Amino acid sequence: MTATTAHKRSSLFKQIYGRAPKVYAAFVMLLISQAKGWRKENMFTQINNFITWFDGVVWGLPLIILILFTGILLTTRLGLLQVRHLGKGTEIHGKK
Repeated sequence: MTATTAHKRSSLFKQIYGRAPKVYAAFVMLLISQAKGWRKENMFTQINNFITWFDGVVWGLPLIILILFTGILLTTRLGLLQVRHLGKGTEIHGKK
């Protein structure tokens, strides 16, 4: 890297760093990806495939089971709170 290129990157760094932290983080990731040669279509495709797979796993059956289990647990631990105070809730809601 020549001195001119280093100076251009330095001044660009100062301009971007002064704007916002998110832009700074994106700039740093861009520099790292260029330095290590990660800017390949194949790698981004693999990352996208992994995220899509992980999204399908997390937002599928495990999350439904977790939500149902949490609801049942809270209902039993709070002593059927939503059933016991249903009359109060409808009474208050009806007054408004």
